[in-house]
Amino acid sequence: MSDRYISFAEEYLRATVPPPIPPDQIRCLALEGGGGKGNAYLGALYALDNLGVLNQLETVAGSSAGAITALTLSLGMRPAEIYTFLDSTDFASFFDDVSDSRPTQGAPYSRASAGEQLSRRTVAAGIRSKLVGPFLIAGLYQAARRAFQSLQKSALEAVLAVQFRVEDIAHEINRLYMGPGAGAPPLPEQAATDKEPTLTLQQKLLAKLADSWPEYGTSLAWDMGLFSGETARDTFAGLIGAHYGKQKSGPDPVPSSDATAFGRSVTFAALDAYCTTMRLPKLRVTGSELCSTQSMIFSGTTTPNFPVADAVRISMGLPIAYKPYTIQSTNDGMPPCGVYVDGGVYSNLPLNAFSDQEATTAIGLRLEVDKAQPIYGFLGFLGAILKGAVLAGESTITTERSKRCIRLDTAPLETLGFEVSAETLKSVTARSQLTTMLYFGRGDAYAPVDFTTGSPLQGQAATAASKMAWADLEKSIKDRQEAAGCVFQS
Repeated sequence: MSDRYISFAEEYLRATVPPPIPPDQIRCLALEGGGGKGNAYLGALYALDNLGVLNQLETVAGSSAGAITALTLSLGMRPAEIYTFLDSTDFASFFDDVSDSRPTQGAPYSRASAGEQLSRRTVAAGIRSKLVGPFLIAGLYQAARRAFQSLQKSALEAVLAVQFRVEDIAHEINRLYMGPGAGAPPLPEQAATDKEPTLTLQQKLLAKLADSWPEYGTSLAWDMGLFSGETARDTFAGLIGAHYGKQKSGPDPVPSSDATAFGRSVTFAALDAYCTTMRLPKLRVTGSELCSTQSMIFSGTTTPNFPVADAVRISMGLPIAYKPYTIQSTNDGMPPCGVYVDGGVYSNLPLNAFSDQEATTAIGLRLEVDKAQPIYGFLGFLGAILKGAVLAGESTITTERSKRCIRLDTAPLETLGFEVSAETLKSVTARSQLTTMLYFGRGDAYAPVDFTTGSPLQGQAATAASKMAWADLEKSIKDRQEAAGCVFQS
């Protein structure tokens, strides 16, 4: 790659000359929310580790999916360990089976009373027996087709961030009457084969909702969300227990079998103390409080007595998809009373989690936003309004703040695309690593790594990976320029 192009790429990706802050002065890192697009963080983290940034961080803040990555960094996990965690985590399990459980801080989620459970079953049974019939199914199918054509995915992404094909909707609606546990039918192109079809996370989720839609409907009515998110919360708790616990001093280290139970009890005050002892960055995550329409920063300063795992679960709790945390009483060191959902609703890139002084030493990792979508008709217009209302957190990213952000091209990753192929992750990791090095004017020092271990590639493997990364990045830059109406001439 020519020196002239390296220089151009560095200046283009920074959007400011010189970089607003050199690597050795960075003390704070903010991570944007974006679901499965957060897989693009891996390459950036390898680059930041190579530049020595991760070892000198004092504070890390995250919103939504970014809060999960921020948690791993506060626990001292290196990029290769983060990859192992992401690769071994069953994100499909985050979308729980139908449950009357409600979010409960620091303990197993609470169950509904016997009377309420009976009411839920009665309502769901009534809906299933009286409302599901061939005429309704046909009507739903036509309505779904018209809605999907008009909304252009915008309203659906805003509410649930799910991108399903109309054909999938048709197949699932036609089996609504079958009830829970009916099992997903084979897709049309797979029907003639004997092999079990491999379903994507989106298809699995749609099948689950189609199987038990009256029951999930009662969850919406009683609990304001489809999924409890308890599996996700306990995954974070187990992560905390496994890392915080094994470093715990004293004669009684936390047994691995009790890691999840212990992790549920770890508060921000306890985690801050641990981070201070271990010289790790302290954690801050965002939540959105709907009653006051304000962004809430969970940290050792603002909410020292609140459990960390619950705060991360709040931050990733997409409205309607996940049941909100309803806090009806509060004490010192706890968040105010209110209804808490996904931190990305009001603050998707939490640079506001840092004080004015901290902000001078902060950078953000930003997941490239989707391209603007055309609006067709009233339903498309309504979808755009809904998307803007639900994803208002993007509006906090000002031009000035953007200069402190490394923009990571996330193509072809998707919000719910947690199941990423090795080849795609390899490509995205290399591109993100190179982009981060270029941001700091270190494009000439780019050395591709094995995305699973972080070890530098050698010989022909390194040469091939480097060529692929530069070609991929060049295409990404050209796509951005064409959208802006200008193209670099070599």
